[in-house]
Amino acid sequence: MTKLNAENYISNKLKKNQIPFCIGRIFSFTNKKQTTDFVIPNIIKKAKTAKEIVHFDNVNNFRDFLSTYDICKAIELLFIKKSTGIFNIGSGKPVLISDIIKIAFKKYGKKYHINSKGDGNSLIANNNKIRGLKWKPSKNIKSIIEELI
Repeated sequence: MTKLNAENYISNKLKKNQIPFCIGRIFSFTNKKQTTDFVIPNIIKKAKTAKEIVHFDNVNNFRDFLSTYDICKAIELLFIKKSTGIFNIGSGKPVLISDIIKIAFKKYGKKYHINSKGDGNSLIANNNKIRGLKWKPSKNIKSIIEELI
C-alpha cells in the first residue's frame, strides 16, 4: 500500500506540473548478499544445513524472480532511453516456490516434504512495456539459484 501511495503521489504531483518521471516497479529478486529473511536464501540455507527431512507449508505461491544484475540493466535502460511512466521490472515468468525447494534440496541431496494443502497466490509482472524497449532478463530461475548455491 505504501508503494502504491508513493506512486500515486509522484504521478499526481509531477503530471500536474508537467515534469517527466519514471517509476520502476521491481518485483521479487535475489542475490548472494541477501539474508535468510528472504525466500530463496532461506530455502538454500535449509537445504544446505538439513540433518533430517525438512517440512514446508504454504509454498503453493507463484512469484516473479530476477537477479539484481537484470534489475540494474533494466534501470540503466530506462535511464538511457529517458523513459517516462511506470514500468514493471520483472521476468514475467511465474516461479512456484515449491519448485525452488525442489531445485535446492536436489542439489544438496537432502530430503524435504511439501504440504500441498492450501490455496496459493500469484504475483507476476506484466513486463510488456519494458520489453518494448528491447529489455529482457538474461537469467532464468535455475541459473539464478545455481549462482547462489
